Amino acid sequence: MAIFKASQVLTEETTFYELLKKVLKILLESSGAQRGVLVFREGDDWQIKAVGTRGSKQIELPRTMAVDSQQNASSAILNYVIQTRNSVILDDATREGLFTDDRYIIEKRPRSILCKPLFYRNNLICIIYLENNLTTQAFSPDRQELIRLLGDQAAINIRNSKLFSELENTVVELNEEIEKRKKIQLQLLHSEKLSALGRLSSSIAHEFGNPLMGVKYLLSDLVERPGLNSEDRDLIELGIEECDRMKKLLKDIGQFNKPTSGKKESISLHNLMDNVLLLQHKFLKSRNLEIKRNYRATHDEIYAVPDQISQVLLNLTINAADATPQAGGTITVTTENRDEEILLSIKDMGTGIDPAIRDNIFEPFFSTKHAEDGTGLGLSISYGIVNQHQGTLSFESEPGKGTVFTLTLPRTD
Repeated sequence: MAIFKASQVLTEETTFYELLKKVLKILLESSGAQRGVLVFREGDDWQIKAVGTRGSKQIELPRTMAVDSQQNASSAILNYVIQTRNSVILDDATREGLFTDDRYIIEKRPRSILCKPLFYRNNLICIIYLENNLTTQAFSPDRQELIRLLGDQAAINIRNSKLFSELENTVVELNEEIEKRKKIQLQLLHSEKLSALGRLSSSIAHEFGNPLMGVKYLLSDLVERPGLNSEDRDLIELGIEECDRMKKLLKDIGQFNKPTSGKKESISLHNLMDNVLLLQHKFLKSRNLEIKRNYRATHDEIYAVPDQISQVLLNLTINAADATPQAGGTITVTTENRDEEILLSIKDMGTGIDPAIRDNIFEPFFSTKHAEDGTGLGLSISYGIVNQHQGTLSFESEPGKGTVFTLTLPRTD
């Protein structure tokens, strides 16, 4: 009846640690033992995975308990069974057998001990250690036979449970990989659209540039003609300046489609920031956002790849604008010199960053925006670019009060 009951109970359980509880509980109830432990191989070591006492409803499941550094069973006996794969049965442990001098035996003075290896197809699956501190010869031949049968059944179920756990983990990993690949595919499609948009903007910039230069030359010729009053001359010169500004803007737009040169040069961080803000003037104006420049740095020259740092500044500025409510607000750009570095911070008055997701901010493909609004790559790429320039990118945020992203880069000598 004990074997039949155990078979039913153990076969129904597939969760590994729940199965260990049931195995040890059945062994304690059926064998006459007072205490028991189950030992399993963990990498190169053997660990106690379950500890129980007869009469107690609780079965302990220690996650890490090495055989050689515990006081729940005789380490000497466990190591002997691990090495020899033979069972140890002691009718009076303090007076007979090879382990009468064992420190655990001397201190704990157990009476009867049974330690048995469990095999599945000649593979050592587990070791059972059972102990009775009150009675000698507690493990009679009949009980030994019962423990053997229960152990064989337990070995099969433990093996099946491990296979089931491995299968579950494999399924979870496959699902995660599938989701990851889907996400990457969507990001690649989005990147292709961005690439096409970049090529289109470059083409538009080129097509607009030619007639714009024609208009500039016309105005340059017109301003040289005699008979113009000072007001007309000022208006024409203002038109020429606007043509130059439009030419520079079109050139900057065209640069975004070109692959990065990867070549570092000495360049003004203030100028890079101003160019990025100029490119986004219309976008920021549509959001009712005011840009406040607080340039305190007296030495703003950095040795960097210009288009890469521009990409970082563009990402940070777009994020600051997206985080700010539609009603408007202020984005403050501050720079200052600090030892051998220049510090640039971009502060918004937005909703702030939820503390629960702060550790994920710089992860690839992580985004709080809708799929059509962002790829989740901006901050990750920016973080990588800044690291390659021996700089740092960090942030401070308070929900409801806004966020400050701070960029530090080495200054040129």
